[in-house]
Amino acid sequence: ARSLQGELDWIILRAMEKDRTRRYATASELAADIGRHLEDEPVLARPPSASYRLSKIARKHKAAVIGGIAVFLALAAGLVTSTILLYRADRAFRQEEEHLLNAQEQTAIAEQQRLAALEAKLEAQSQRDAALEAREAEAEQRAAAEKARQSEADQRAAAEDARATARSEAENATSVVGFLEGMLMSAAPQNMGRDVKVVQILDRATSHLSHGYPGPEEVEATIRSTMGRAYRALGHYQSAEAHIRVAAKIRERILGENAPDTLRSMSDLGVILSELGMFEEAETVLRKNLRIKLEVYSTDHKEALTTLDNLGVLLKERGKLAEAERTLRQALAGRAQTLGDAHPRTQKSRNNLANLLSELGRVQDAEALIREALRFQDPSQDEAHPDTLKLRSNLASMLTHQGREEEAEVIYRRVLKAQKVRLGDDHPDTLLTTGNLGALLKRKGLFFDAEPYLREAWQGRRRVLGEENPRTIVSLYQLADLFYEMGQIDESDRLVRRTWEMNRRVLGDGHISTIRSANLVGVILRDKGKSAKSAELFERLIEDARTGLPPDHYLVHYLKGQLGESLSHLDRFDEAEPLVVDSLPPLVDRLGPNHSLTRKAIQRAIRFYTAWKKPAKAAKYRALLSRGEKPPAEK
Repeated sequence: ARSLQGELDWIILRAMEKDRTRRYATASELAADIGRHLEDEPVLARPPSASYRLSKIARKHKAAVIGGIAVFLALAAGLVTSTILLYRADRAFRQEEEHLLNAQEQTAIAEQQRLAALEAKLEAQSQRDAALEAREAEAEQRAAAEKARQSEADQRAAAEDARATARSEAENATSVVGFLEGMLMSAAPQNMGRDVKVVQILDRATSHLSHGYPGPEEVEATIRSTMGRAYRALGHYQSAEAHIRVAAKIRERILGENAPDTLRSMSDLGVILSELGMFEEAETVLRKNLRIKLEVYSTDHKEALTTLDNLGVLLKERGKLAEAERTLRQALAGRAQTLGDAHPRTQKSRNNLANLLSELGRVQDAEALIREALRFQDPSQDEAHPDTLKLRSNLASMLTHQGREEEAEVIYRRVLKAQKVRLGDDHPDTLLTTGNLGALLKRKGLFFDAEPYLREAWQGRRRVLGEENPRTIVSLYQLADLFYEMGQIDESDRLVRRTWEMNRRVLGDGHISTIRSANLVGVILRDKGKSAKSAELFERLIEDARTGLPPDHYLVHYLKGQLGESLSHLDRFDEAEPLVVDSLPPLVDRLGPNHSLTRKAIQRAIRFYTAWKKPAKAAKYRALLSRGEKPPAEK
């Protein structure tokens, strides 16, 4: 009632206020304030304090206020409960932490005790190790002392071995000197006359050795090796092979296959077998020799390079031209790097590679190598030295292939004269130059001048090298070719078929020498009117050349032209034309326009178009013979 009266009092007092600004302005305001009083809302007449407003709100929203108070009391009770539980949990956590700290302290104490025990154990182990090391050091000192005593004993033994070796070598040298002295004394005028030759002395010594050498085998091997090399230098290859083979066997049995002297003797054996045309055995010996040398020495050692070069020459002789080129180039590069460009062995490698390149038709490259070798020749070396003469003879061969016959002939004649004086008529180098000069004269059309040289070369090689030596067969082929050019077809046919059979037996169908012999057989068949058989033979030869020679070898193209000409004799001109014409450009590219085979191919084109009755085309090729130009492509 006080609250109600209090609000009404405030309303009445404001309605009766003297100050107009402080009393109700209108009756509507008074009515509104009375309405607020009735709705339990704050009236405007009473001052707006916070407690008054809260009391009015609580009175108006009694249920909500009661609910809020209940929620507040619940929250307060929860807060108190949570605080009590948190306190209890914190106390439990602290107790657990104390227990954990106590456990950790106990663990740390236990770890310290364990470490202390481990340290004690390690100390004990260290003491045991120190004792063991002391015992081992004592043992090492005893072993070192024993090793020193053994080393001293070994040195004494080595010194004794060296003295024994020196005595043995001295005795061997004395024996060798004694043998050589006896060999030379046997050549005294009262025994063999005044004009005795070295080969006669060697033959006499060989006769003595044939009854058995009374001294040590090492001495016999040295004597035979020396005599074998002397025989080879004189061109007596068969006698050289007999001595070198015995020396190699003795050294391999006594010294072992890896000994330097054994390796040198086996290398000499491979070379002399190659020169005798015993190619299969020679290749076996040289490949084994190279393998062992590469194991014993380095790849660039002079001994290994010597065998590598000798193997390359052999491969060339066997017709394995691609492998031969790789081998010879490797040998030349190794010798130039190891021995130097001016070393005589490097010049031999250049000469050997030049011979191979000539066989491949790369004549200009071959000439460049020969001239390079001559440029590096020792100025103090005699112009008539066998190696210099061989280089100049090969240079003449390269010039011949390029159509420079006059220049080549001058060189050949000078070289041959010097070789006959220095080496003798029957030396293989002399016989090679003799045959090459004869072939050059044949090429120049001087057939009757050529025949004596070619016959001398063939007969000399038969005596020195044997009937079926590949070089002897080459000389017989040159004679057959000469007789063909002279028009003696039957005699040429007889000889060339003989060379063909021997080449097939000795070298195989794919060898370049065999193919050359068969080529002449095919030409003679065609000339005798047997063009069908000739064409059949040339077809087979083309396949043999593709199989046995390096890819795109010039002989393959030359043989295609031969096949084309044989087909033209069968009036198969359309089929023959591409074979005849397309074979020319590769020959010009590889051999040059003045090479004998290139000119023969051009002459073949002239004959072909003349027979086909196309004189304009024949005249075009005829003009090429004088100008030396590359043949035009035919459509």
